[in-house]
Amino acid sequence: MPSNPDLERFRRDARRLQRAVREGDEQALALATRHHPQGVREPATFSLTAAQHTVARGHGFASWPKLRHYLEIAAPLRRDPTTPLPEDGDPLDAFLMLACLVYGPDDGPHRWQRAAALLATHPDLPIRSVYAAAGDPVAVATHLARDPALARSEGGPHRWTALTYLAYSRVPQTDSLTTARLLVGAGADVDAGYLWGGLPPPFTVLTGCFGEGEQGPGQQPRHPEGEALARLLLDHGAVVNDGQTLYNRMFNADDSHLTLLFAYGLGTGDLGVWGDRLGDNAESVEEMMGRQGDWATRHVMTARLDLLAQHGCGPSAGRSRP
Repeated sequence: MPSNPDLERFRRDARRLQRAVREGDEQALALATRHHPQGVREPATFSLTAAQHTVARGHGFASWPKLRHYLEIAAPLRRDPTTPLPEDGDPLDAFLMLACLVYGPDDGPHRWQRAAALLATHPDLPIRSVYAAAGDPVAVATHLARDPALARSEGGPHRWTALTYLAYSRVPQTDSLTTARLLVGAGADVDAGYLWGGLPPPFTVLTGCFGEGEQGPGQQPRHPEGEALARLLLDHGAVVNDGQTLYNRMFNADDSHLTLLFAYGLGTGDLGVWGDRLGDNAESVEEMMGRQGDWATRHVMTARLDLLAQHGCGPSAGRSRP
């Protein structure tokens, strides 16, 4: 699906498809034939309902109502952390936007250096906001003493929790582990997360701890205390089957993340709260683990294949080891 999907866009797509099919456009006819269960019997009477059904199936949904239902579910969970930095905005918002991995093309040390410079110029930022205080246990404790609900609230430019800002920040932190313990002890949601651009799988707090991704560890590094933070989250019940974590870390040969996650039951159980939220739109645990096996097979990562096999996981059906 496109990033930041919305129903009106898909309605427009369906109307365009209907017109194109009725006009005999070959590409439109091929699309409808491929995705509509009944194909195109009479192009001249191809209905809008049929076009909507075709559009939904073309994006991986069984029907138009299921696509519409997903968009309703995704709307409150959708975030776009790659929003450009506003000109002459509040230094607090600028700091929070620059300090964190946003999984956009501009990720990298230059952003965190700018954030650190802002913090040096405006040392009151952690006092102003619990989200800017993430990583500073003294400042966070002060905020929580005034309002314990801040442990679970969402705010700042990304509408994240303080624990999420802590996990995704790559600006040096005073004591990230102690801060995380304070937040978790005050009731922070260890499964907090968001749908990047409205698309699954979710980017969770755990995802932020493990870091990395398509741009590599130089641009999207792990949190310096990532493993310790991940253990803290998992010890407090965070969902271990985290598809975005697995995707982000599958590009390099290091398997330390898998070793840690397998110790907490990776590949077993379900998707927890995110499965409840996304329902049929969530990737299954089997599919998630199969992707790991497929990637390792294609890139001849024999050590990873052995580790996966030790835990009853492997490539998707139809693929074999090298």
